[in-house]
Formats: sequence, structure tokens, C-alpha cells
Amino acid sequence: MGNIMKDQRYAGGTNPQGDGYFPNITPDETGIGFWSVASISNYLHCGISPIGRASDGDMAEVVKNTSCLPLSDIQAMAVYL
Repeated sequence: MGNIMKDQRYAGGTNPQGDGYFPNITPDETGIGFWSVASISNYLHCGISPIGRASDGDMAEVVKNTSCLPLSDIQAMAVYL
């Protein structure tokens, strides 16, 4: 029915079209739990993850917009995340 199981929420997987992948953004070490605030800020500004992967798909569109924000706003978003 399209529902996401609670223990799998934000854990990533293929997109509904089957031609892309949503990354794991859970707050543990399998997701973005090891990312520092600086890493998150850099990703939102440049679109490059700490392991050197470029954002793509919908996230590339997000980065296109967040990269236009003042660095202080990006930093605040990173702290929140």
C-alpha cells in the first residue's frame, strides 16, 4: 500500500520508479550518524558527502537550492539535522 515500516523509515532504498536510490539518513552509524555538522553543511552547500559521493536525483535539486542560502543558514540547518 506504499506505507513505510516504522523500523525502516529513513533507512533508504530504491525510489518508486526503480531508477534511483534514496540514501540512508538514519541517525546511527549506518546512516548519517557519523557525519559532523561541518560535513552536513558541506553537503548542503556543495552536494558532496563525506565519502565523496555527489548528490543526485531529488537531493541534487535540494542542494541546488540550499547552495544559494547564506552559509549561516546552512550551518543552522546542519546543527538541527
